[in-house]
Amino acid sequence: EVISTKVEPMRHDFHFYVMDHQEEHRKLALEQIEKLTIKDDDGEEKKESDPFLVLTNLNERLMAAWEEEPASVLASFLTREEEDRQRFMNDEEIASR
Repeated sequence: EVISTKVEPMRHDFHFYVMDHQEEHRKLALEQIEKLTIKDDDGEEKKESDPFLVLTNLNERLMAAWEEEPASVLASFLTREEEDRQRFMNDEEIASR
């Protein structure tokens, strides 16, 4: 009998950073894109912001914010990555750390 379980992939430090900061940056990205006057093919203003532009702006913001963080902040996210990595280690590897 095969037992199937879903194993979440290992998460890196940047993943944890994004999870903690995405909402505040998403709001800023949406505001910035909404400030742009974007017109559709008929020359009328679009009622919704283009999700591609919002996500692109969000990604750029998150990467720039990550690169500007001090080493002490980055270290806290690296610690969370190390904790997550332990899910893939056997007991002997964990004990040897």
